[in-house]
Amino acid sequence: MILFFSIVPLSLYVTIEFGRIGQSNFISWDHQMYHPETNSFCKVKTSSLNEELGLIEHIFSDKTGTLTENQMTFRFCSVAGAQYGGDVYDSLHNRNSERQSLSVHFNDAEFKQVLEDPGHPHFSFLRHFLFILATCQTIVPKTREDGRIEYMASSPDELALVEFARHMGVALLERVNNRITLDVFGERQDFEILNTNAFSSTRRRMSVILRNTNGEIKIFMKGADSVMSERMAPNQPFWDLTLKHLDMYSVEGLRTLVFAEATLDPEVYQEWDQRYRDAASAVEDREEALEAVAEDIEKQMNIIGATAVEDRLQDGVPDTIQAIRAAGIRFWMLTGDRQETAINIGHSANIVGASKVITLNSTSMKDACTKIRQTAADITSEKHPAGYVLVMNGVTLIFALHESILDSFIELASLCSSVIICRATPLQKCLCVKSIKERLHVVTLAIGDGANDVSMIQAANVGIGIRGKEGVQAALSSDYAISQFRFLHRLLFVHGHWCFHRMSEAVLYILSKHFNSAWIQVFCAFVTGFSTQTAYDATLMVGFTLFFSFSPALLYAMTDKDVPEQLLLKDPQLYRETQAKLNFRPKYWMGWILYSVCMSAIEFYVPVMALKVSVYHNAQDTGLWLQNLFVMTCLVFVVNIQIAMIQREWTYLNYRAFGLTFFLWLLFNFGINFAKFSPDLFGVFAQMLRTPIFYLVLLLVIVIAILPLLLYKYIQRTYYPRRSDILLEQSKYLHEYSPIEDS
Repeated sequence: MILFFSIVPLSLYVTIEFGRIGQSNFISWDHQMYHPETNSFCKVKTSSLNEELGLIEHIFSDKTGTLTENQMTFRFCSVAGAQYGGDVYDSLHNRNSERQSLSVHFNDAEFKQVLEDPGHPHFSFLRHFLFILATCQTIVPKTREDGRIEYMASSPDELALVEFARHMGVALLERVNNRITLDVFGERQDFEILNTNAFSSTRRRMSVILRNTNGEIKIFMKGADSVMSERMAPNQPFWDLTLKHLDMYSVEGLRTLVFAEATLDPEVYQEWDQRYRDAASAVEDREEALEAVAEDIEKQMNIIGATAVEDRLQDGVPDTIQAIRAAGIRFWMLTGDRQETAINIGHSANIVGASKVITLNSTSMKDACTKIRQTAADITSEKHPAGYVLVMNGVTLIFALHESILDSFIELASLCSSVIICRATPLQKCLCVKSIKERLHVVTLAIGDGANDVSMIQAANVGIGIRGKEGVQAALSSDYAISQFRFLHRLLFVHGHWCFHRMSEAVLYILSKHFNSAWIQVFCAFVTGFSTQTAYDATLMVGFTLFFSFSPALLYAMTDKDVPEQLLLKDPQLYRETQAKLNFRPKYWMGWILYSVCMSAIEFYVPVMALKVSVYHNAQDTGLWLQNLFVMTCLVFVVNIQIAMIQREWTYLNYRAFGLTFFLWLLFNFGINFAKFSPDLFGVFAQMLRTPIFYLVLLLVIVIAILPLLLYKYIQRTYYPRRSDILLEQSKYLHEYSPIEDS
C-alpha cells in the first residue's frame, strides 16, 4: 500500500485553501462593490464559504437598514384623533432655515395654526404631544462650535421624532446625568429623568419616568401598537381613530409608533423605584429583571397620539430581489413592522411582484394548524399553480414553529416564492433560519444590519452583515460585510457562481490527477510481478506534486471564469446551474475517474511498448529508469494539458503558470541528470532526449489525451447544451445579450 501513496490527494487541501484566499482577495478588491459614502469594499471574514455563495436556496433578510436606508423622515402624526401632515416637504426650499432638518418632511398649515391658537380644543394636546416627543428618548445633544445643536442618536427613529419636535418649537438643548433641558416654545425648562426603561426587540417599547415642573411624576411611553394596546387603560376616547390612522400609514409603507402617558402616585412610584434599583444592581439576569420590573409600571396608560415616519428603499433593492426570485431562491423578509407596512414594502421591493398574497393570521394553535395545512393542500392541488407570497404575523409564527405543525409550515413556505413575517422577534428570526436549514437540508443565507439580526446571521450557513446606521454588530458577526443590499446581487450571481465553478472543477481535476499517477503504479505492479519496484523515482514524485502540476491548478481555482459577468448579471437563471451542482454530480465524478484510469493506462503502456521495440544507435536495450522517466514525462504533459483544456479564462498569470511549470520540469530534470543526489536518474534525461521515438510517443499520448475531452465538449454542447452554453454561443454572434425563453 505504501507504493500507492500518491492516490492520497495531499495537494488538494493546499490548492483549495490557497485558492479560497485568492478568491477572497478578488471579492474584496471588486470595485463594483465599493461604497463611496462609507469608503468601504466588501469584506470577507472567512474564505471557507466562498463556493457556498453559489448554492444559496433560501435568503432571510431584515427590512429596516437592510432593504431600506434607515434614514427616517417624519411624515404624519395623529393627535387626539386628528390627523396632521400629508404634504411632502421640499427640504431644498428651506435649506437655510435653522429649524429645518432633513429628518422632517412635514408641512401642515393646520398643525401650526392649532399651536398658535390657545382657544383651539387641540391646542394643549399638540403642545403636550411635542413635549412627549422631546422627552421620551435617549438622545444626547451636542453643541457645535457654531452654536448649533447636533443630536447624537442610536436610533434614526428617535432622531426623526426629536427633530420634528424641534422643528415645531420644542427643542432638546442639554442632557446632563439625569436632567434634561428643553426649549419649550422659547421658554427654557429643566426636568429630572427618574428612570428609563430601555427599548429592546423583545419589549418593542420604551418609557421614561420624569418629574415635571409641577412636581408630578409622569411616565411617557412609546412603542408598537400591538404591545401598546395591551397596556392602555379602558375606555380610551381616541383609540379607535388612532388605529384607523395607523392602518392608513401602514398601507403607505410607513413605520408607526404609538405614544401614551400616565400619572404615577408618589407612594406607588417609591415602592416600584426600590425594586427597579434592586434589579439594576443584580449581578445575574439583570436585563430580564429590569424588563419584569418595567412590566409592572407600564400599564393603565392614556393614549396621546401616533407618528408615522418614512424609511425609503435603498437603491437597487427591487432589481436585486427580482433577480433573486428569478434565480429560484426563496426570499424571506422578517420585520418588526405592522403587517400592512410589510406588505407595502413587499410590493415596492418586488418581493411580491405578480404573485398572489396569502395572509395567515391566527390566535390559536388549532386555527393556525388548520389554516396552514389547508392552504398547503389548496396550492398543491392546483394544476397550474401561480406564484404565491405567504404573509404571517409574529403570533401565528409562534404556533407555526411548534413541533407539531412545523413540517406543515415548512411545506407551505416551500410552495411560496417569498415569505413575509411581521412583528417578528430576533428569536423567531433565528428559529426560522434553523428550521429551514435543518429540515430541508438546504444552504441558507441571512442578511441584516443591526444587533437584533446577529442571531439570525449566525444561524444561517452564510451570514452577511450590512454596515448600517445601527452599529457594526451585524458586520462583525457575519461571514461577509457589505455596505448596500444591492451588492448581494453581484456577490451571489457573479462571485458565488465563479467560486463554485472553480472549486468543483479544481477538486475533480486534482483527484483525477492523483488517480492518474496512482493507477500508473498499479499497471507497473502487473509488469513487475507485484514486486516492490516503483513506477517512478521518489524525487520525481515529489517534484510532480509540488512543482510540475501545482501552479496551473492553483491559478485555475483563483481566476477561471466560465461565464462572463455581464451574462451572469443579466440572466439570473444561470445561477440555477450552480444550485443544481451540475459539475459536481456523481456521474461527473465517475467520468473524471474513468478518464484518469484510461489515461494512466495510455501513459504507461504506450511508452513501455514503444521503448521495447526501439533500438539505440549503440544497440543497447532501454533501462528501467529511462522507461520510468518516459512515463513520468507523459504524465506531466497530460495533466497540464488536461487543466488547460478546461480553462475558460486565460490571463497573463495563467500563461506564466504553464510556462513556469514546464521550465521547472526541464530545470529539475537537467539538475538530476548531472547531479548525483539521485544516482538512478544520473544521465537518464539526456538519454531520453536522444531517443527519437520519445518525441513521437509524447505527441501521440498528448493527442490521445485531448481527443476524449474534445469529444465530450462537442457532444455536451451540441446535444445536451446548458443555458450558459446557449448564451455563450449567442453572445458570439450578437452584439447585445438577449435572454432566452425557458423550455
